[in-house]
Amino acid sequence: MALMEYIKKVFSLSGDEGAREPGSSRSGMKGTEPDELLGRWHSEDDGSGLHYIWGSSLELNEDGTGIYSSWGDTDPDNSGDFPISWTRNGKQKIKIRFGAYADWEQIDYSISPHTGPYGNPQEKLTDTRDRTDSTHKEGFWIVGGGLFREK
Repeated sequence: MALMEYIKKVFSLSGDEGAREPGSSRSGMKGTEPDELLGRWHSEDDGSGLHYIWGSSLELNEDGTGIYSSWGDTDPDNSGDFPISWTRNGKQKIKIRFGAYADWEQIDYSISPHTGPYGNPQEKLTDTRDRTDSTHKEGFWIVGGGLFREK
């Protein structure tokens, strides 16, 4: 086995339920529309500039990888870029986890229209979990308040 083939086998998600064939969409079917979650989602920007001081973002890639970023937290261990893995397992259902080896978390989600600062049209991503014990009545995965992106 060639060295590059070995490296790809050892360090890829191959054999993992989050893996996808190269060129396939997140739905797992070649030739379909790109997954609606692909791209960068960020915490709410109300136009005040506070978003530049603290916030978070989640970037989901087609290959089942991504990055969760957090900035401005007083605890340095909670700020930075953290690799994630994700996979679709139904309509408006995904599994997501930190890295490639942590336990999967099931997320049922919805995307709704949202008007951002200065009237900019956005999409809002929230999960359907009960958050009655949280300071935020809605959110997505570990982010309180939901995630947003420009339309």
